[in-house]
Amino acid sequence: MNDESALLVPLGSNAEDLLAGARVVDLRGRLKQASITFERLFPEQGVLSIDAGPRGSTAFRHSAEDAEFQTPE
Repeated sequence: MNDESALLVPLGSNAEDLLAGARVVDLRGRLKQASITFERLFPEQGVLSIDAGPRGSTAFRHSAEDAEFQTPE
């Protein structure tokens, strides 16, 4: 029996918070808290690009090689 705890973090799991204006540093804080609770974290690799407006929205997944990451100022 495996007693190891793990958490899978999908790309879209924090998209709503980031679209609502949450800072990336807040997301990092939640991941740090999860690292205390779980023995292993598995963040999904890649980029999820979401564009939303009054007439609809689009979402695209990109590979990690093409990523440009947002950093706190």
